[in-house]
Amino acid sequence: MDTQAMVADVRKKSGLSHTKMNEPKIVMNKPRINKEEPRNAFDEEVKLAMALSASLDSSSGENLSVPQPKQLQALRSRKLRPRSYSFVELEPRSCKCSVFEELQVID
Repeated sequence: MDTQAMVADVRKKSGLSHTKMNEPKIVMNKPRINKEEPRNAFDEEVKLAMALSASLDSSSGENLSVPQPKQLQALRSRKLRPRSYSFVELEPRSCKCSVFEELQVID
């Protein structure tokens, strides 16, 4: 044990690590997200609209209908991009058999 302590002291004096452990790294923790704060312009507009309607309709008091986050997300995604990329044919395709027959006759 004496030898191990001496080796550790010499390594500490020379600035080397005396164990095989990696040096600790400083990790910056992200700040917690405030759920009441709007995350984008759409959320901000919704909150402003709700506040305005609540201030104009002061007789109802606390009887406001708050839209659920899933409904808002569905509205937002529908506005951003359509969900269906399928191609719908309006007319039936014409038969190409005659074209193939002509090609075979020419050869």
